[in-house]
Amino acid sequence: MHLGIIDRVLRKHATTLGLDRGYSAALNAATLTLTNGTNSIMQLSTEPAMRGRVMALRVGIALGGTPIGAPIIGWVANHFGPRWALGIGAGAGFTAALVQPTFWPAEKSHCSPSN
Repeated sequence: MHLGIIDRVLRKHATTLGLDRGYSAALNAATLTLTNGTNSIMQLSTEPAMRGRVMALRVGIALGGTPIGAPIIGWVANHFGPRWALGIGAGAGFTAALVQPTFWPAEKSHCSPSN
């Protein structure tokens, strides 16, 4: 999620198409690496009997917000321009990053060598 915030902030301020493509390529590669890493960690740290359920919840959460947010951001982009839409996306990401510790405090890793 945090890479998405960085992507939106950098792309909002990209002054040329080359900068935009460069930011996008680098951050998309980083996002893919992060997503695959977290996917592996989730599968390795979940009980085998619950693994399918946990992964289904992850996909549902990741994809479930699109039908709600996409029309809103589309309307903003239509009326105020794409920079505003990217800025709102970055703002939503920053807000989520600030609120997240309140609901999910840091814990010890479940993926320790003793497991």
